[in-house]
Amino acid sequence: MSLEIIGAVLLGTLLVFVIYSHFRLTKRTSAASITKVEPNKQKEKGNMSDLQEIAERAEDYYDAYQRVKEFLLENEIFDQKMMIYFLLMGVVWTASKRGDTVTDEDAVIWLGLQEGDITGITGVPSLPGMNEIPLEEFLDYLNKNHF
Repeated sequence: MSLEIIGAVLLGTLLVFVIYSHFRLTKRTSAASITKVEPNKQKEKGNMSDLQEIAERAEDYYDAYQRVKEFLLENEIFDQKMMIYFLLMGVVWTASKRGDTVTDEDAVIWLGLQEGDITGITGVPSLPGMNEIPLEEFLDYLNKNHF
C-alpha cells in the first residue's frame, strides 16, 4: 500500500470519528438543555446584566478618557505630568458621576500607567457639584484655576 492511500484512510477514519463525536455531543447537549431550561435562563440573565454593567462602566471611563485627550490637544497641554493629572481628573470626575470609588491602582490600570507615574501628583479637588457639570467645564476650571 502506498503512503497516499494510508494517509487517505487515516484522514477518512479521523473525519468519521469527528462527525460521530460531534453528533453524540450535540445529542447530549440538547437532551440536557431540555430538562434544565429555566435555571440556565436565569443564570444567563444574571451573567448578561453583570456583563452589561461592566460594559457600561468601561464605556463611561473610555468616553471620559477620549474627551480628556481632546481637551489636552485643544488646549495644547503637552507636559507629561500635566497630561497625567488631567487624565486622572477625568477618572475622578467619571467615578464621581457614577458613584464609584476609585483607588490609585484602578486609575493606573485604566490609564495604562506605571505606579511611579502618579507619584507626586496631588491636589485632587473635591468640588461640590463636580459631577453635575460637564467634564470639559470641570477640566477648564482646573486648567484656569490650578495652573
